[in-house]
Amino acid sequence: MIWTPQQAAALDNVARWLRDPHAPQVYRLFGFAGTGKTTLARHLAESQAGLVLFAAFTGKAASVLRDKGCETAQTLHSLLYHVGTPDPVPVMKAKAAMDALDKEDPEYAEVRGTFLAERAKYRRPRFSLNPDSALKTAPLLVLDEVSMVGKPLARDVLSFGRKVLVLGDPGQLPPIEGTGYFTDAKPDSMLTDITRQAADSPIIRWATMAREGKPIPPGLDGGAQKIPKTKVDDAWLTKSAGQILCGKNKTRSDLNNRVRAHLGHTESTPRHGDTLVCLRNNHQLGLLNGVICNAHGDAVPLDDRRIAMNVRYEGKVLYDLAVDDAPFVGAVDDGNSYHLQRTDVTHFDFGYAITVHKSQGSQWHHVTIWDDGFGKWDATLRNQWLYTGITRASDKLTILGSGK
Repeated sequence: MIWTPQQAAALDNVARWLRDPHAPQVYRLFGFAGTGKTTLARHLAESQAGLVLFAAFTGKAASVLRDKGCETAQTLHSLLYHVGTPDPVPVMKAKAAMDALDKEDPEYAEVRGTFLAERAKYRRPRFSLNPDSALKTAPLLVLDEVSMVGKPLARDVLSFGRKVLVLGDPGQLPPIEGTGYFTDAKPDSMLTDITRQAADSPIIRWATMAREGKPIPPGLDGGAQKIPKTKVDDAWLTKSAGQILCGKNKTRSDLNNRVRAHLGHTESTPRHGDTLVCLRNNHQLGLLNGVICNAHGDAVPLDDRRIAMNVRYEGKVLYDLAVDDAPFVGAVDDGNSYHLQRTDVTHFDFGYAITVHKSQGSQWHHVTIWDDGFGKWDATLRNQWLYTGITRASDKLTILGSGK
């Protein structure tokens, strides 16, 4: 492998850090898209004795890492936590008490309510820090796409005392509040030179143009295309757009409504199969802010502010979740709405389209960016927004802009 001078210097610096037992626990290897961060990390992993671990914030990002040859890549949650075995006794006792009563008995409704509550507890996985995680003995953990990692998750990563190589990208949007623990510091090494191989990728070329504030012309360039919004209809958005990203919450809401209407989902609350996005971390349930999941069955009302629903996420089903209904019934997200201060419920919204801010920390094979003019009042913000959106795509990119 022939390294650029920047890459060779970074490799030397990281190698010295790995050899030094007194070096800081975290090394920040930052670089723009196409500068070879993952390639360098994979090379370093191959030179280490023992199994080097790779992890990313979401399952989508971990999948992209595996496609790049990082075979051990998994989500941070699956690496750090294990699922506790719930105690079946309370739910068995509650069911026996319910079965012992006639449905006409005045106490039946209350006893049934107790049974349903205990069943909900029993059917939900409970995650706790796994003291026997593979991280316990790994010589190195490589963390990619960590802009959404906040202090609690970072604290659990660092609690194992193993060295952590963080891959970051300062060209992206600043992390949202409560995240960016690993990227909220200056890099130890910074890569800025785009490699020849990466320069052949239209996605990398377009990402670089966006970062530098250069206009991206309409047309087709390999796996990337820029076309007018008028060229696509609701059927295309539903079936062919991949993950849709946009800038403004109003745009996001309108696009989700269009897709759901095309699917025939007329109810305001989720129906079976609806794509959802998690709005806040719940580590105990294994849910992370920004992850995409699906409704498993139709939502049903609990009271005037909550719905009950099952959610399928990364191969498991979370049953009987009490969910805030505000995002689904037209509440306006002004950045601090949706009753998100409540801790007695979980929080989701429809996820066919999400904002680029919410997409940070994840990647998809196909991304469609609906350019709604976000950031036009601030050139730096505009560049960061478009660059972040483009770099969420690993294989195929569509930008829907204005024009003919």
